[in-house]
Amino acid sequence: MSSTEGIEMQPTGKDATKINTTESKHGSDVYNQTRTRRVFSFSQLFAFSLTYMALWEGMCTNMYFALYNGGPQTFIFSFIIVFFGAISQAASLGEMASIQPVAGAQYHWTYHLAPARVKRFATWIQGWSTWFGYVSLLAGIANVTIILLESMIQLNHENYVPGGWHTSVLVIAMCVMQGLMNTYCFKVIPWVELVAGVLHVCLFVVFVVVLSVMGTRHDSSFFLETNFASGWTDNYVAWNLGMLTCVWSFTGFDSAIHMSEETRKAKSAVPRAMFWSIFMNGCLGFIMVCVILVAMGSVDDALNASSPILAILLAITGSKGATTAMITGLFVVSFSVNLANIASVSRLTWAWSRDGGMPAYLAYVNPKHRVPVRAIIVTVFIVCALCLLNIGSSSYVAFGAITSLSSMALYISYAIAISSMLYARMSKVGGVELGEWNLGPFGLSPNSTAAMPSSTVQGGILLNAGPVTTTWTAPPSCATKPVTVQLGNGVDIGRGVWQENCALEDPGPYDECAPDVLGVLIDLLFNGTDTAASSLVLYHSPGLACPSAWTPAGTAIRYDITSYDLSGVFADPTLTITKTASSTETQTLSQMTPYINPVPNMVMSALEPGETGIWCCPCGYTAQPFGPGCYSEVPRSLYTANTACSVILRPAAATKVNVTYTYHGCGGDRSSAMPGCDKFDIDSREANILRGKHLDILRQRHLNFNDKLVLCNRHHSDRNFEGERDPESSMWCHGYMVDRCLHINMRSFTLLTLAAAAVPALADTHYFYSGFFSGSTIVGVEFDDETSSLTLVNNITTDASSGSKWIHLDSRLKNLYVGTTGYFQSYTITDDLGLEYASNVSLSSNCSNANFITSSTDAPYTVFGTPYGGGCSSLAITVDDNGVLQEATANVTYDSAAGVHGTDMSPNNDFIYSADDMGNAVWVHSYDNTTGEVTEVQYLAAAEGSDPRHLAVHPNGGWVYVVYEAASTIASYKRDATTGKLTFTNTTYPLLPDGYTNSSSYWADEVMFSVPSSNSSTTAPKYLIAATRSRTVGIPGYVSAFALDSSTGAITEQLFLIPTTNSGGSANAVSPAKFSEDYFGITDSGSNFLEVWKIDASGSSTTAAAVAHLGLSSGPANIVWYS
Repeated sequence: MSSTEGIEMQPTGKDATKINTTESKHGSDVYNQTRTRRVFSFSQLFAFSLTYMALWEGMCTNMYFALYNGGPQTFIFSFIIVFFGAISQAASLGEMASIQPVAGAQYHWTYHLAPARVKRFATWIQGWSTWFGYVSLLAGIANVTIILLESMIQLNHENYVPGGWHTSVLVIAMCVMQGLMNTYCFKVIPWVELVAGVLHVCLFVVFVVVLSVMGTRHDSSFFLETNFASGWTDNYVAWNLGMLTCVWSFTGFDSAIHMSEETRKAKSAVPRAMFWSIFMNGCLGFIMVCVILVAMGSVDDALNASSPILAILLAITGSKGATTAMITGLFVVSFSVNLANIASVSRLTWAWSRDGGMPAYLAYVNPKHRVPVRAIIVTVFIVCALCLLNIGSSSYVAFGAITSLSSMALYISYAIAISSMLYARMSKVGGVELGEWNLGPFGLSPNSTAAMPSSTVQGGILLNAGPVTTTWTAPPSCATKPVTVQLGNGVDIGRGVWQENCALEDPGPYDECAPDVLGVLIDLLFNGTDTAASSLVLYHSPGLACPSAWTPAGTAIRYDITSYDLSGVFADPTLTITKTASSTETQTLSQMTPYINPVPNMVMSALEPGETGIWCCPCGYTAQPFGPGCYSEVPRSLYTANTACSVILRPAAATKVNVTYTYHGCGGDRSSAMPGCDKFDIDSREANILRGKHLDILRQRHLNFNDKLVLCNRHHSDRNFEGERDPESSMWCHGYMVDRCLHINMRSFTLLTLAAAAVPALADTHYFYSGFFSGSTIVGVEFDDETSSLTLVNNITTDASSGSKWIHLDSRLKNLYVGTTGYFQSYTITDDLGLEYASNVSLSSNCSNANFITSSTDAPYTVFGTPYGGGCSSLAITVDDNGVLQEATANVTYDSAAGVHGTDMSPNNDFIYSADDMGNAVWVHSYDNTTGEVTEVQYLAAAEGSDPRHLAVHPNGGWVYVVYEAASTIASYKRDATTGKLTFTNTTYPLLPDGYTNSSSYWADEVMFSVPSSNSSTTAPKYLIAATRSRTVGIPGYVSAFALDSSTGAITEQLFLIPTTNSGGSANAVSPAKFSEDYFGITDSGSNFLEVWKIDASGSSTTAAAVAHLGLSSGPANIVWYS
């Protein structure tokens, strides 16, 4: 997108208040395709960052404030405090830089990580704070540099009077010269900074040697001396003012981040350069502070000089020449710092303008020099204006005002970004997906000194432990071996209040009897979730069936808001509660006290309409709904009891709160849902419930069989339990006699939440719909996998009179969406699998070719319809509770040369990927399903002659595979799950046999993943299937399948590339079946038929062949499998 004038990086007409967090209008991917040059290596960026801070030089040149406000004591101890604070800040910012190295830095991260309700305002504050801070920091550095120069002039020309307009003129001259260098000689700057970095270290050695050998010796007591020449005698005030020397010198350590878009391998180079440069600078700075204080001589003499370091060096060396030489070294380093700062601030100005925070006019990159010229000009101009403060004022007053502004603004920017990171890490299950440079679980410590737990009040915690792993199978011994053993009364199995540590005679692999949830529990503990809860339930989702060696104990299907189908453990359970050691009473759920919210209730409430919950227990176990879990009896001979009084709330966190639970029907207002639900009714009651940070063990005591078991409670409702006071504890303990005990083998249940209603694992017949390029018919077809036959069972006339060019099923299997000329339509699927017209969304006359449809898989549901034509946008269309199309609320916009043919959503439905056939590119947009906002994220141009047509995002979110129509190849793109951005791997796979010259005779068409069946042990697709159509009827097209790595989703090999039955016409569209990954459908619009193919991997090589054929009266477009 270049012209003779240059490159405009800001979207034309884009609302300036909408932050585009990743890139420019014309699709420049910030990380991979930025318009600036990546000229910095790690070593050069490290030298840049090292020199930029020039920390030990800052201690020399800016010691005035520390000595003036508090003296040596403030100087050394404030340095230590600020150093440790800065290193923690650098570590936190480094983690974010590794995730998203972008010139905008803090405001980009704030937008991504801050709470949704405040992220726009926080981003606005963040952007301006960072920008103001850096501009004023640049002005302060320019002042320091010129003050050094003036002090050398005065040293050698005693009649010269520094300050005032002299300082302003010299600052302007230096900044203009450095601005020209940044514009016309930018390639030289990395090497200048590298040389300055070497000088920075060498000069340090010179200063330390001179000061140590020739300086006056103070004893250690001098470090504790104070000086209040400023007039502030209050230690707190003086300390804060004196700390400005160290605080200001430590600011700007994030400068390396603002050069990210001009750094090679930025995700690793930027955080490493920033962190280790501040660490090294801090060490050098501390040594220099100690050396200065030991050798400086009189504090008053230093303060009476225009430059304290000059006075100290002159007193030590006794030579103007030597002093001038050493100060010249400081001046050269300071000059380099200012040169680097102009580069960094101009990039921040460019990024802030590019993303709408400042006028788009400043987001201009010169096409010849590839630098943001206008941003450099405005940066230099503002610094020159600020330096005019020197006129009519002493240099220190003006300088103090500037440094105070920069310090305050930058530390505000750090605080906002780090607080947003802390919020994101602690508010999301699993935390934030970190980059390659990270602090792992220790990242919370640098991020914050105090926990920020979320607080919920509910009847229990339902925590998603993720999908059952693809490789996990329960060992055979899991049917008999326990996971944990719990001691319970023989009648009162339902109350799991005593926990035992059991030594089994033959433990076996009992710790492997369930998928790993350790990571989820650790995350819960680290994040410190507060809850008033009766139980913690871990479930697995998505899932399709109980794991191997486990059986269903109950099923809950939620059809809509008020309708359920319940069986097994989800039906009304009973609970036997022991009142005393000798009497029992059986109570139904309707008689339970409100502080117990049964797990079935929790599960039913958590299900979305169309979802299914399955309660799974190991074979031979019985479900225990109030545990929750499954149990079986363990022979007494298998274990030796060694019991702990455990699972009680941590005392410091235990707080009594009042909570009211109201049950109407099955866990909510659902009394009309089904007969018998009135048995669940519980009157509104109040109960005192414990709220506390995660479970902890208060105390342990050995327990022999038939001994008294002690249950320790910090607070437990208003009731006074009869019991004895434990002499070893400050708590009242309630005693239970356990002389009648069963040894219960407890095991956590596995709950698998499905995305749709349950279906048979493998039925004999399977149903799909097919649309057509012309006419008003959609057909329903059955495929019998036993007889390998196709039968047309439904010939449905629709309102799509000009053809159903693309059809798409919603994830709840309630609606079929149709693209036809001028409209996107929705049809409700009836009980007999017919279609009933429901609604449409009309298209503009210049973008009427409705071509492709995709939709989000989770609520809130959104349908994305794509018309094919130059400059046409995809539409984000809302649906009602039943999935019927409502209205287009947002546009997924592209540039005028674009013509998008296919789209797909990310697994979390937060990014949209578009294959631009006309514009020869791939687009990425973010989508906020809360606000409905669509934001352009990335534009990736494909190689000339590629023409991306369709694409598919892997379910794990790690890969996107794109069909290049003109090149007849599949291209693989690596996807960043956090930013959504793609990186082309420079790997393509042929969709034509070797020897084909890719003439205009073939066009690649479709790409889709196989669908794991309901009885599969994995949710990862096995195959990627793609097809190429021949443009001449009678000459076959080709179909190919690729094997995928089950854990990463990467292509491991191309399994076959074989001819199709005929050309495919305008289609050859593949559609993988849902009942088995070995089957897929193909449409042929040139010869008017559709087929079902089967993949055969039984031989030495994998192949495929058509197993069923159905002739039609017109050309089919694509098919979608219903079952």
